[in-house]
Amino acid sequence: MSTRLRTRAPVPLVLLALASGAFAIGASQGGSGGVMLEQAQGLGTTNELIGISISAYALGVVVSAPLLAILLARQDRRSILLWMMAIAVVFNALTAIVPNISLLIGVRFLSAIPHGVFLGAGSVVGARVMGPNRRGRAMAIMMAGYTVAIIVAVPLMKWISANVSWRWAFASVALASLVSLILVAFVVPSVPARDGAKWRQDVAHLRGRTVWAAIAFVAIGFAGFGAVFSYIVPILQEVDLLSVNAVSAVLAINGIAMTITTLVAGKVTDASPARSARIGMVAAVFCFAVLSVWGGGAVAGVASAILISAAAAFVSQGAQTHFMDVVHASPMLGAAMSHASLNLANAAGAAAGAVVIGAGLGYLATAWVAFVLTLAGLAILTWGPGFRKARTA
Repeated sequence: MSTRLRTRAPVPLVLLALASGAFAIGASQGGSGGVMLEQAQGLGTTNELIGISISAYALGVVVSAPLLAILLARQDRRSILLWMMAIAVVFNALTAIVPNISLLIGVRFLSAIPHGVFLGAGSVVGARVMGPNRRGRAMAIMMAGYTVAIIVAVPLMKWISANVSWRWAFASVALASLVSLILVAFVVPSVPARDGAKWRQDVAHLRGRTVWAAIAFVAIGFAGFGAVFSYIVPILQEVDLLSVNAVSAVLAINGIAMTITTLVAGKVTDASPARSARIGMVAAVFCFAVLSVWGGGAVAGVASAILISAAAAFVSQGAQTHFMDVVHASPMLGAAMSHASLNLANAAGAAAGAVVIGAGLGYLATAWVAFVLTLAGLAILTWGPGFRKARTA
């Protein structure tokens, strides 16, 4: 990945194709929570079981991302992108027609197959077409598609679900996936696998201390974000007493903040992935402390929520690029491992938040959980193998 790849299509159009796939993935994952109530009613089940289907998606990412990245190590990256979007079309369409909750859980698990692999292969393609010195910006532009989905697609899916049907909401995601498939087919260039790529070698790359330190950093440190984000709506609505419309506005602003900071973080990441992650973690520690102490006030609650979203963008960008560095012989596997670890962190954080809420400590207790987890992640980032050398970067 030492030279820039020449493309027939303009580079911005290639990046748009990659971002469109990230948009479809973001809509598929993020929109699930928005249609939960209508899904439960339509399938004659409970919100808790619909919640299991959302967790099934996260588990699908954790399982499929590293596994497929290893198995597909010898495949052309463009072919991987095409197959992943084709799978997204099929399983988002199947989500729209499932007759019961059991099938929904299974289909949502399989719907996660494209998530980490598409974003991993897309990171490699983006870095190749923009050049190694601008790979952070390339990944940021692609991931901006994901954050734009949070701003646009998730509220739109909620509206379609409430006013038409949740099934049509997922049908629209299938359509978005189809559009991305067409864009990738026409504008993304062939990016062959590295010479001599073998799955056994990729497995061997996962044995080092630096790789497991990176996994621990994300799985523990980013779990704090999951602990708060999973319950941000009840925090704003039931603790800060904001109206439904006000909460929707805050969530939209969060998405905008994350999109902007994702692009800014891309430039910081080009200079130093560890520095980008460190900026986000330090900011998050401060914001979680503010939220835990003063989050009962609307001003502090809203400001903390927005700043936490911005901090998350710096952490995720830095973490993904660092993964690609420590698994340098297989950047696609590194990027896929990053998304698997992020989803593991989200699931673990949500579970940790549920424990303290279930213990009667209230929604703001999730901020204390996040504070502790983020401090632990910051410690790994500062002194862990593979990060110590990057401290002066």
